[in-house]
Amino acid sequence: DLLDGRVRRDQIEGRVVLLGTTAMGLEAYHTSPLGDLVPGIAIHATVIENLLNQRFFSQPGWTRAVELLLLAACGILSALLMSAAGSLLSFGILATAAAGLWVGAEWLLPTKGVFVSPLFPLMALGLNFSLLTFLKYRKEEQALRQRNRDLVNMQNFTIQCLATLAETRDSETGRHIVRCQYYVKALAERLAGIKEFARLLTEETIDLLHKSAPLHDIGKIGVPDRVLLKPGRLTEDEYEEMKRHTTYGREAIERAERTYGQGVKESFLQFGKEMAGSHHEWWNGGGYPSGLHGREIPLSGRIMAIADVYDALICRRRYKPAFTHEEAVAQIERGKGVHFDPLLVEVFAGMHETFRRIALAYPDDPEVEGSHLRADRDTAGVEA
Repeated sequence: DLLDGRVRRDQIEGRVVLLGTTAMGLEAYHTSPLGDLVPGIAIHATVIENLLNQRFFSQPGWTRAVELLLLAACGILSALLMSAAGSLLSFGILATAAAGLWVGAEWLLPTKGVFVSPLFPLMALGLNFSLLTFLKYRKEEQALRQRNRDLVNMQNFTIQCLATLAETRDSETGRHIVRCQYYVKALAERLAGIKEFARLLTEETIDLLHKSAPLHDIGKIGVPDRVLLKPGRLTEDEYEEMKRHTTYGREAIERAERTYGQGVKESFLQFGKEMAGSHHEWWNGGGYPSGLHGREIPLSGRIMAIADVYDALICRRRYKPAFTHEEAVAQIERGKGVHFDPLLVEVFAGMHETFRRIALAYPDDPEVEGSHLRADRDTAGVEA
C-alpha cells in the first residue's frame, strides 16, 4: 500500500509505523499467553504502545500477601474437605476452586495489569489432595484388612461351632474334625503338585478345603440319638436313617445359600456343601446319597472320603476296635477304583506316613487312643 501510494501522508505522519504481514499463509503468527495465535506485527505494536503509554504489567507488594493467603486457604480448604467429605466430592470442589484461581489470575493480568501467580496455591491444592487421598486410602485399606480378618475369624469360629455342635452329639468321635482338617489339607497339597489338579488346587482353594472340612458331618445333628448313639450294629432301617446325614448337611447349607445369595455359594460353604453331600459316594457308583460315579463326585468329596475312612478305621468306636495304621492303609488301597478315586489312592499311598503323624499329633485320648499307632513308630521312623 505504501509503495503503490494507497496510504495518505496524514495517515502516518508523526506516528510510529510498523510494516509486516498478517496473512496466515506467511506463517508470521505466534502463540501468546493471551491468545492462541497472534501476528508478530501485532505483538510488536502492543509492546511499543505499552512502552509509549507507560502501561506495564506490575506485581505490587500486596500480591505476595494475596498469594500467601491463597496458599494457606487452599491448604486449609483441601484438608477440611478431605476429612469431612468423600474423595469424589472433594475433588469436584477443589477442581472448581482451582479453576476459579486460574480464571481470576487470567482476568487480573489484561484488565488491571496486575500479576498474581496461581502457581503455588494450585500446587497446594494438588499436593494436599494427593497426600490426603493417599493417607485416607491407607487408613481405609487398613480398616478393610481388619474387617476381613474379623470376618475370617468369625467365619472360622462359625464353622468350628457348627462342627463341634455336630460332634458333641457323638462323644466318641473326639478330635475327628481336627484330624480330618489336616488330612484333607495334606492330601490336597500333595495333589496340587500333579498337573491334573494344579489349576484347581490353588493355595486359596486348599485353605478353603481345610476350613470347610469340619462341615462334612454337620448333618449328624439331624440323626436321632437312638441311631447315632446305638452301641451295636445298626439295623437296615437305622442304617438308612444314618445315611441321611449327608442329605441333611447338604440341604442345610443349600438353605443358607438361598437365604444369603450367590456370594455365599462362592465361599467356603460351597466346599462344605460338597463334602457334606458327597464324602460317602463311591468311585464305582455304589455310594450314597446320590450314587455318583467317578468324576461326577466333586474333588472335595473324593479327598474327604479318604480322610474320613482312614480316621474311622484307626479310631476305636463302640461298635468296632481300632485298626492299626498299616491295616487302615491296606484297607484304603483295597478300595482303589471301587470306593476311592484311583489316582488319589496312589497319592495317599505315597504319603500315608503324613496321615499317621497327624493322627498321633491330635489323638482323642493321648494316653490310650494313640497306642496302636505308636507301637511301631520306631520301625517306621515316625515321631509323634
